[in-house]
Amino acid sequence: MASTPLEIIQDLEESLRQAYKKATTDEDRQKIVEKLQALSDLDLRITLEEFETEIAKLQAITDTLKAIITELQGHIDNLFMDQLAQVGKENGLLPQSKPTGGPPDNLGASTAGAGSAGPAGSGSTVGGIDCALDCQDKAVKIKKAGFTFVCRYYRNASSHYPPLSAQEVATLSAAGLSVVAVWESASDKIGHFSFTSGVNEATSAYHQALLAGQPKDTPIYFAVDADFNATEIAGPVRDYFRGIASGFDAISHHAPIYQIGVYGSGLTCGTLTNQGLAKYAWLAMSTGWRGSKTFKGWNIKQSGETVNMGFDYDSDVAKPGFGGFQSVLANAIA
Repeated sequence: MASTPLEIIQDLEESLRQAYKKATTDEDRQKIVEKLQALSDLDLRITLEEFETEIAKLQAITDTLKAIITELQGHIDNLFMDQLAQVGKENGLLPQSKPTGGPPDNLGASTAGAGSAGPAGSGSTVGGIDCALDCQDKAVKIKKAGFTFVCRYYRNASSHYPPLSAQEVATLSAAGLSVVAVWESASDKIGHFSFTSGVNEATSAYHQALLAGQPKDTPIYFAVDADFNATEIAGPVRDYFRGIASGFDAISHHAPIYQIGVYGSGLTCGTLTNQGLAKYAWLAMSTGWRGSKTFKGWNIKQSGETVNMGFDYDSDVAKPGFGGFQSVLANAIA
């Protein structure tokens, strides 16, 4: 039986997802989406009704968050502050972060010359990596190798890989690295993509982003990790990204604080960004995939260059404004 607000939220989300999968009409699906929209309000009601003894602590955390938000961002909507206060209560952290990415604010700018950044960087681009593993114990090694950002994953609960956490964001930030968030599941199978899976995974990714302290106006990239053809992209993949947008709207009361990005082939990235279903594009390494040799509208691009750091990773280059962020907890653990 759920005994904490976070567990109650997870139970409610799971119930709504199961109901959505069983719904047979658009009207029923719309009702379920409306219930998702009310989830944050339910969270506050449950907290007030069943955890009255924690109100004083929750208020103190809320006040601290408001002070941090005022200093760093100037303004933020009340819903987001309430959600962050709840996350801080459950995790014993204040997981508010700040966006980074791109000169002149890029934290990884090399002293070797303007715009130089790591083994994969050139001109105004910066070099980074993407890795399936928790990189806390690798942060200093990554920084010393010349990289400036790390792409890490939000995941389904069933995944055996660790998802990005607030502590990992703080540790990477303390090492002078910025973080990029990406969601990946069964992203190489066309049968995985649908409007329903888009809604489900968008709400999960959004929730994990709050837990990790990802700041507003930064992207969550969603992976499309196969060379799908134009028909597949126009059908299931497009439906999936429509579902992502609906999921973001539902969980945020039609005021999402995160942007949508896409990882995939040049054809996938170009199609979805041109149709306004993704604002950011991360081009996969496979140059033989459709449209990848000619697509120039990427924010991040996987590259083939590697440095032996003793663990598996892919290297990347990024243009200014690629969606990296850091944690304000970095100073506390540096």
